[in-house]
Amino acid sequence: MDEQIGTTRSGPVRATGIALAAAVLAIVSGCTAEPGDGGSAAPPTSATSSPTGDAVPTPDPTATAEALAAEDAARLPMAPDDIKDWAVSTVPTTGSEGYLTGYSGWLSEHSSPRTTSTFGPAPAGRYTVSVACVNGGPLTVSVQQLDEAEVGALQHPCDGSVQSVGVETGTDGIVTVLENPVTSEPAVYAVSIARLP
Repeated sequence: MDEQIGTTRSGPVRATGIALAAAVLAIVSGCTAEPGDGGSAAPPTSATSSPTGDAVPTPDPTATAEALAAEDAARLPMAPDDIKDWAVSTVPTTGSEGYLTGYSGWLSEHSSPRTTSTFGPAPAGRYTVSVACVNGGPLTVSVQQLDEAEVGALQHPCDGSVQSVGVETGTDGIVTVLENPVTSEPAVYAVSIARLP
């Protein structure tokens, strides 16, 4: 029995491979023929560049955004982890008459200068929206129905005070939109929504 180890088939396969390699080399080498010159070679029509090692790597946009947001957080008047405790001690919360919901956080140019919060389960009716803000500002507050019809608004100077606006909605759901100017310092905010009798 003849054992064939490491042999390959020759003949038409090898000829096809050689022809394919020659065609690839002709394409890669940039040989071109001008019309009417009998097939003589002409220089390539475009220059190619090769990497030089001087290339500047593309910065990671996520890392850049996170670094800028961290710089903004360092300019807050309190640690980000302390914002929730500040909010609970500043605006009406659980246990307050008519309290439905509340939220807090901070706005800045690099983290987000705007936030929108939707409380869909709020039935149509009358509400008080209370807002506290420190640093940054002035904070623009818009209270809307789910159909984006504005039912109340206020400008908060972000002086540490609590300001409220009474609203009446004709449809279920309340949307609050807070916006801090990107030219200001980062703003810390707390929002509380309570239903009026």
